[in-house]
Amino acid sequence: MKSWKINSKYVLHYIGKHRTLVMRTFFFLIGATIFEGLGVSMIVPILHSMEGGGVGNVFTKYARIGFGSVHLNYSFINLIIIFTIMMLTKYIFMAINQHFIRVLSASITHGFREASFENLMRVPLNFYYRMKLGEIVATQYTSSISAGGMIEYVMLMINGMIFCSAYMLIACLISAPLALCIFVITIVSYIFIVPRFRVGFLTGEKEKKVTDGLYSFLYDNLGGIKILKAFGNERYHIVEYEKLIQRFKKLQIKIKDNQIIAFLLLEPLLFLLVIGIMVISVNYLHLNIVSLATFIFIFLLLIPRAKAINSNLMQIKTLLPHFTKIHELINTEDVVYLSEGNKSINNVRYKIEFKNVYFSYPFTDGYALKGINTVFDANKTTALVGISGGGKTTMIDLLTRLHDLTQGAIEVDGVDLKEIKTDCWHKLIGVVDQDPYLFNDTIYNNILYGKLRAAKEEVLNAAKIANIHDYIDRLPDKYETMVGNRGIKLSGGQKQRVALARALIRNPEILILDEATSALDSESERLIQMSIDKLHGKKTMVVIAHRFGTIMNADKIVVINNGAVLEEGTHGELLAQDGKYKEYYNLQFNLSK
Repeated sequence: MKSWKINSKYVLHYIGKHRTLVMRTFFFLIGATIFEGLGVSMIVPILHSMEGGGVGNVFTKYARIGFGSVHLNYSFINLIIIFTIMMLTKYIFMAINQHFIRVLSASITHGFREASFENLMRVPLNFYYRMKLGEIVATQYTSSISAGGMIEYVMLMINGMIFCSAYMLIACLISAPLALCIFVITIVSYIFIVPRFRVGFLTGEKEKKVTDGLYSFLYDNLGGIKILKAFGNERYHIVEYEKLIQRFKKLQIKIKDNQIIAFLLLEPLLFLLVIGIMVISVNYLHLNIVSLATFIFIFLLLIPRAKAINSNLMQIKTLLPHFTKIHELINTEDVVYLSEGNKSINNVRYKIEFKNVYFSYPFTDGYALKGINTVFDANKTTALVGISGGGKTTMIDLLTRLHDLTQGAIEVDGVDLKEIKTDCWHKLIGVVDQDPYLFNDTIYNNILYGKLRAAKEEVLNAAKIANIHDYIDRLPDKYETMVGNRGIKLSGGQKQRVALARALIRNPEILILDEATSALDSESERLIQMSIDKLHGKKTMVVIAHRFGTIMNADKIVVINNGAVLEEGTHGELLAQDGKYKEYYNLQFNLSK
C-alpha cells in the first residue's frame, strides 16, 4: 500500500508538469460528460412524449422548462433533434478528449526519454559499473513507453469514473433505492477483484526484470558475435535465449490470465445486476415501464465504463514497475555527481601534479590508488608502467575527470582540477584507448566526432598525422566507408589509427594513450609510434604501455604497483636503480638479472 501511495505521488507529479494539457483534457471530458448526461436525461421525456404523458416526471418537468426558456416548441421531433445534437456534441468532445489524452501520454513518454537520457549523460562513470547496459536501454526505451502508456490508462480510468458518476446521478433521480443497491453490490464485487491488482503489480515487476534480461542478453551476445562464432557456441546461446523468452511467454500468459479472472469476477455480476434490477423494479419499487427502460439503458451504458475502469486499473498495476524504473533512472538519488568548477583554462603551461591522491571505487573495499604523488610536465611525455590492475588506468580516469578523488588533489598549474569547468577541461584532452570504441558510422564521421564542427581539411590532416590517410584513400568509398558495429570492419591497427586521428583533430593540449599499441602487430605499432614521435615535445603526453619500445624514449617513466608509485625516472635511470622497472625490462626481453 505504501509503495502504491509513493508511486501515485510520482504519477501526479509527472502529470502536473503538463498542466495545460491536463486542463484541456478535463475541459473536454467534463463537456462530454455534461452533454451525455443531458442527452441520456432526455430519454425519459422522449419516451413520455411518445406515449403522450409524463408531465410530473422530474426529467420531463425540467425539459419543458428548458424548452420554454429558449421559446422552443416542446414536441417529440424537437426532443429528438436536441437529443441528437447533444449526443453528437458528446462524441466530438470525447474525440478531442481522447486526442489530448494521447498527446499527454506521448508528451510524458518524450519527457521520460529526454530526462533519463540527459541524466545518463550526466551520471559519473561508476554508475555504469553496477548496471547492465541492456537493462539501462530497456528501461530508457521500453519502460518510458510503458510509463507513458500507464498515464494514458490513468486518464482513461478517470474518464470512466466521471462518466459512471454521471450515470449514477441520473439513476438516483429515477430511483435512489435501486441506484444505492447497484452501488453497494458493485463495491462488494471490487473487494473480490482487489487481490487481482496486487497479482498484476507483482507479475508486472517480474515481466520488467525479464525484459531487462532479454535486452542485456541481446546486447551482450550480439556485441560479442565475433568471439561467439569463433568459439562455435551458437547453440549454447540459442538455448539460453529460448529459456529467457519461455519465461517471458509464461509471464505474458499469467498477466492475461489475471485479467481474465478479474473479468470473470465482474462480468457475470453485472449480468446478474441487470436481472436483479428488473425483479426489484417491478416487484418492490413498482417503477413504470418508461423509468425502468431508462434505468436499464443507463445501466447498459454504465457496464462498459465499469469494465473499462477495471481493465485500466489492471493495466496500471501491471505497468507500474516500468514507471518506477524510469523514475529511478531520472532520479538517481544514490549517485554522487561529479563536482563542477567555475574556472576556465586554455592550456597547460607548466605541469599537472598528483598530490597525495587516494581513490576507491564505490561499493568496493580498499583503495585503487594510495597516496599517489607525481608530476606530468607540460609538453613532455610521461609513461606509466606496471602490472595490470595496478592503478594506471584509474589515474588516467581521474585525470580525465571521469571520477572525483576520494582524498588529495590533482592540480593543473597550481589550480585544483575540481575548480576547472569540466567541459573546458575535456576540450584540452584527447584519448586513445586500448580497445577504442568506434560508432557504426563512416570513417569520416568517426574522426569528426573529436571536433564536431571541424572542416574537411582538418579531418584529412588528422588522418595524415595518424598515418591512416593513405589506407583510407585506397578504400572504394574512401572516408565514407562504414566501419560497422564497434569498428568490426577494421583491423586493430586501423581502429587505433582512426581513434588517434579522432583525438588529434581537436589539437589537444594533453594526449592520453592508454595501451594504444599493446594489441597491435609490428607494422601497426610502428605507424602509431611514428605518429607519437611527431608529437613529442609538442604535446603533454601520458602513455600507458607494456611494450618498452613505446616508453623507452619517454621524458619520464612512472612505475605503478598496487595503487602506489614505486619508482620514477628516465629509462636509463630506472635501469640503473636495479628495481621493479628493471625486473619488468628483463622479463620482457628474457634477460637474466
